[in-house]
Amino acid sequence: MNLKPRDDKSTTANSTYPKVAFQWLNQALCFYQSFCLVDSESLRNRHLRVAAKRCGAFKKYCMKQILSILTFLLFSVASFATEQEADLLIVNSDTIYLKSFPLDSLNLTERPFGYTRQTAPSTACWRGYRAIWRIVDNKLYLERITRCYSDNEEGEENLSEFFHRNQIDFKENSGMILADWVTMDLYTMDFSIAKHYPEKTYLYDGYYEKDKMKEKDLRLRIVDGKIEIDKLKK
Repeated sequence: MNLKPRDDKSTTANSTYPKVAFQWLNQALCFYQSFCLVDSESLRNRHLRVAAKRCGAFKKYCMKQILSILTFLLFSVASFATEQEADLLIVNSDTIYLKSFPLDSLNLTERPFGYTRQTAPSTACWRGYRAIWRIVDNKLYLERITRCYSDNEEGEENLSEFFHRNQIDFKENSGMILADWVTMDLYTMDFSIAKHYPEKTYLYDGYYEKDKMKEKDLRLRIVDGKIEIDKLKK
């Protein structure tokens, strides 16, 4: 009997035959200050008996979660970047706008008006107050603690009662508190809001070390509440 090999071959459909899964890696890295989010899913060469198209649905789910987290982070950055209401520094007849806040350097157990960061009147005033300072006889004094412009309520803190509640010793002069806890250098601020109001003087303590090295921008040096360097008129 003469048998000839058949050239035509046919196989039956089989959707569950063993398959080797390909490696799929999806990563998203998001950096904000010290925050790092890593979302990683990986399938590594394991035998499957499921349709490969199901990976697509899972990938879409992961991407949706990543986009939601990115949206939240962008909203948070925008909130923290809101320009803050300035403290005021009165020098003779001049008003200077402070973008650094000496009152916050005190170890307060009770904050002005009872606000916390979570209950602040607005994102433009996270600290919940505005302080008004005055230089008298080359010394820095805290004159008033008022509510923020964005606060719906009105009023001021009683300074002596405020310091008593926080159990902080103080020296009083004509209703003002000697700011003998303040030691800081104040520099000319020529960015951010200061560029929009060139007729006003904005000072800050230098956010970065490179800013603090700019002696030409130094305007005030305060040591234990005493004015050591005054270049405001220069």
